[in-house]
Amino acid sequence: MISLLITFIQMVVLIVLGVILRRIRYIDERIQKGLSNILINAILPFNLISSSQYAYSREMAMGLIAVGAAATCYFSFAIMGMRLFAK
Repeated sequence: MISLLITFIQMVVLIVLGVILRRIRYIDERIQKGLSNILINAILPFNLISSSQYAYSREMAMGLIAVGAAATCYFSFAIMGMRLFAK
């Protein structure tokens, strides 16, 4: 469960870093498009292959459920925040 928390914190730090870099205009549209292409064409396929190498366990299933719950909460709050601040 600790490893899940560490992974979640790493994701939050990376998201905040991305927002900061975008606001200071270090990342523009061209760079964002290039990073998206690298993510989709290179990192995502390798990540899928890597994740399929794990043996099934109850702990992994519980971790998957916890990640799904955390993602649902995150996106719910993000959508509510967008609606509140975008008006």
